[in-house]
Amino acid sequence: MPQLTPRMLPPRLVVADLSLLRGRPRSYRVPLGVGLVIPGTIVEEVLETLDSEPGPDVGQSAKFHDLFDANRGRVFLGRGAAELDSIEHGPDVRLDLRHVINFEISEHLMYGLPPLAEWVERGLVLQKFRDRRPNTAAARQLRDIRASWRGIEGDLTDSSLIASFRRDPKQLLAVVNDASRAERLVESVAKFAGDRWAAAVRREPLRYSWPRFIRLMDWYGAQSLLKPDASEDRLRNDHHDIDYVHLASYIGTLATADRGMTECATAVFPKLAIVQTLP
Repeated sequence: MPQLTPRMLPPRLVVADLSLLRGRPRSYRVPLGVGLVIPGTIVEEVLETLDSEPGPDVGQSAKFHDLFDANRGRVFLGRGAAELDSIEHGPDVRLDLRHVINFEISEHLMYGLPPLAEWVERGLVLQKFRDRRPNTAAARQLRDIRASWRGIEGDLTDSSLIASFRRDPKQLLAVVNDASRAERLVESVAKFAGDRWAAAVRREPLRYSWPRFIRLMDWYGAQSLLKPDASEDRLRNDHHDIDYVHLASYIGTLATADRGMTECATAVFPKLAIVQTLP
């Protein structure tokens, strides 16, 4: 069996939102020339259904088994922000599809997919690749950013200003994109506090994985100002959405019908192509 390489990828790649995949029948076939890139977030969301009460959602797991089985060589797993950040060991590293696609796991989906009964029994074949630690750290940082926005709210005594943010996301983006705020958030991470990294991020604020991720977290953190809701479910959903948009910013196309995710992607990455249906 040939090793999966970047040359074997379909010419058009699309990051797929789980809600759109859920709406497709188990017999769905990805068109020739198209590849779906799935963030590890989707794996986690499906795993959560297996841990749900009163019992595991076996049907959801089985549906994803069939999706992978019917589309071998057309479904790929993308790396998360923390993985890509570890690859960027210096400011001169420039990420491309060799880094963004996890070829090891994607190859496993092509050649090593177990029978359905074994898939369900093991929870998910990808569970052994799951590492919650980076997501735990990111969730903590998202909580901190949300708290900082609630602090900003105390300075925004003019209710009309908050209303204008709600009407026009671009005005809110101006605050998120404020150079001093963006630099402060990025440089709060030890890796980027050194002069060489700090200078590189100032030159190209959204070139590197973790600064992109922080910018997205800041956007979603700002939503706690516009739509106060500090529930864990809201936090988890925002974190998943950030993962989708972050991965799509490298892939180039995001398939989602989620309004909040679309607003964020359009605001932070205006060149990102967004479609509301799967191919």
